[in-house]
Amino acid sequence: MVRDVYKRQAQTQFLYTEAIAYYQRALDLCPVPTTTEAICQRVDLLNKLAARTVTQDTQHAQALADQALVLAQSELLGSDPYRLGIAEAKHTIANVMYQYGNYAQSIALLQAAYAEFERVGDSKHMVALAVNLAGGYWILGNYEQAEAYSHQMISIGEATNDLHAITRGYLGLAMVCEMLKREDEEAVSYTHLHRRGILHHDLKPENML
Repeated sequence: MVRDVYKRQAQTQFLYTEAIAYYQRALDLCPVPTTTEAICQRVDLLNKLAARTVTQDTQHAQALADQALVLAQSELLGSDPYRLGIAEAKHTIANVMYQYGNYAQSIALLQAAYAEFERVGDSKHMVALAVNLAGGYWILGNYEQAEAYSHQMISIGEATNDLHAITRGYLGLAMVCEMLKREDEEAVSYTHLHRRGILHHDLKPENML
């Protein structure tokens, strides 16, 4: 009960430092998991804490995500909650690799996480990962893959009526067009959206990631 209160408090905090403290307190109060519900809860807390410490303490973030990954994998048994835990842990570790500049390994982990989220039909996480993948490929100069994942964002957004996903997809396409100096339909679409104030005008990987 108490740890649930701390978890809810963490989810409503605007300052990451306070949120991290609440997540850590909730994790400390979480007993050694022996049931499916308790295991899922611990994996969820480990992943949330890891995701929020990536930019502040990458080593600690990776250690937390590794714990979540090991725990989720050991109890997998083909169930969706554990698959989500595995995917979220891989996503965080991929972000750690990105911080280290290991883009190839980051992309490999992102692709593995994307496959898990796709398997359980989690479109929200699929869009987030597609954004990371498009940005990672853009950095590596693989504009064909960056374009493919940008189109994927648009497809998911159109299927789920998610305007944010659609606009992020057009931003990705615009970045590719700018780099290749292409003047095609995607570039025209971007210009149209930009004039409406929907998209950010500063085209760079940081705005994708």
